[in-house]
This record gives sequence, C-alpha cells and structure tokens, in this order.
Amino acid sequence: MGEWSTITYLRTADLDHAERAVTALCAGEGYAPLPPGTPPGHDTWRPGPSYVQPLWTMALIPGAGEWTMVMTLPHALLGTRRPGADRPRLVDLAVAAGCDAFTFDLFDGTAWVLAEANPRGEMALSGFLDDDWRYFEEPLSEDNADVGFRLLDVPEPLRQAGRRGLMSFLDIGELMVGDRYPDEFGPADRPWSRHWLWYNGVQAELQDGRDIPVPGVRVRLFAA
Repeated sequence: MGEWSTITYLRTADLDHAERAVTALCAGEGYAPLPPGTPPGHDTWRPGPSYVQPLWTMALIPGAGEWTMVMTLPHALLGTRRPGADRPRLVDLAVAAGCDAFTFDLFDGTAWVLAEANPRGEMALSGFLDDDWRYFEEPLSEDNADVGFRLLDVPEPLRQAGRRGLMSFLDIGELMVGDRYPDEFGPADRPWSRHWLWYNGVQAELQDGRDIPVPGVRVRLFAA
C-alpha cells in the first residue's frame, strides 16, 4: 500500500468566488446547497458512481497566493463526467469559475495523473494508471506518461514540482500552502500535521463527519 491523494487547485484566492463556482457546478446537476454548518453525518460518501450519491461535500481551503484547494466527497467527483457529458467536471468547474484548475491524483503510490483545465473548456492529461490508459472516462496517452503541466501557464517552481512524478503531490502542496499553515496545528486533543492535507486527510475527516481543524476552511454540503 502507498500514498493516496486527490486535490484540486482552483486559480483564485477569493473563497467567495470559489464557493460560487462549486455551487454553480452542483446546481447544474440538481444538487442544492444545505445551510452552512450542516453536520455532514457519516453518510456523505458510499461506493458507487458520483451521480447517485445523495450528498456531495466540498471543502475549500485557502492556499498561498492565488490558489484555493478544493477537496471533495466523492473523491473522484471532479475527475468524472456528469451523465451525458463529454468532459470531466474539472473542466466544468474551470469554466464556471472563469479560471484555471488542475487536479493531482495519486493512486496507492504506484500511479498518478495530472489533469488540467482552463476557462475556455480546454483540458490536458498526463501520467498513467498502472496498465490502464484511462483516467475514469478520459483516455491517457503513452506519449504523455511523464507528468507535467502542458496546458496551464504556471510559475517555474510549480512547473518543476509537477514533473516529480510520485512526489509531485507533496511538492505542489507545499508550494501552494507556503507558510500559511504550521507543521502542526489543530486542537490539543486532535493535533493535525500540515502533511495530512496532502494525504486525503480532509476527505477522511469529511467521511467520518468530523470538523476539519484547518484555519479558514469552508465545508459545504449539497443534496440531490
């Protein structure tokens, strides 16, 4: 077993704007927002396609500079397509927000994909999934097996981080957060490590119905 991580980065530092974009994305599929602060319970995720899940959960986490982290339940929500669509929801989110977005997806420490999208509805994929050359419904190309930014114009440190393969998820995360969060934070009875952000820690807390002790986080639930 290895590391797992699914994090989307939206190119805006405005959490209100990010929240409006995810709300529009969910509303487009018939998911209405529940009042802020609604307890997620323990049923925000269950096995099965994202479009049959009764609740979608979005966590928006302020990054450093111009990026906001977006983490979801179901985990694969933004990597998959809405029914009848010809592109993943990541592209829909970029269009709704009017800004760039990308997801770095790490699968069991053995395969990884970088999915990029821009507000013009364009997308690019790089990476691989073991012997399966598909990222959910999207075909992967052996010519782009090496992970790297191919669509978005990003600063050189981020571009270099995106080329590190397995370790890209850590380097990208650290660049996005900078010094915004300390190495250790959270309540004394449930301390958190900043690195827990990169290991699906947020989704684990959401799935278990616990508060997320990350400063500035917004958790929003949407019900079909």
